[in-house]
Amino acid sequence: MEEGITHPQSREELLGSTPDDATLDVHSIDKLVTAEMPPTFIFGANDDDAVIPENTFRLVTALRKAGVPVELHQFEQGGHGFSLRMVRDMPAEAWPDLLVEWLDSKGMLD
Repeated sequence: MEEGITHPQSREELLGSTPDDATLDVHSIDKLVTAEMPPTFIFGANDDDAVIPENTFRLVTALRKAGVPVELHQFEQGGHGFSLRMVRDMPAEAWPDLLVEWLDSKGMLD
């Protein structure tokens, strides 16, 4: 929720116009990571114009520091909130298959 890396409208709607540091910390996922969190699969796009990739990178860094297994797939194109149809014929189209492979590697498809 840090100013400059968070979608400004979302931040204001969720936390108000002048949140204090404690409120920001309690709503910033990268500051809430613990070693007890489950393995995490994350995908995103560099051209996301709503939530910049820095958010993703901070979460991945926090997960790694906590020893939580994390797999990141950061695609060049895909925009914000992409799904299956929005990334047809782009490398990001591979994300569902990558997720299935990752789930299988973690024994989560049994």
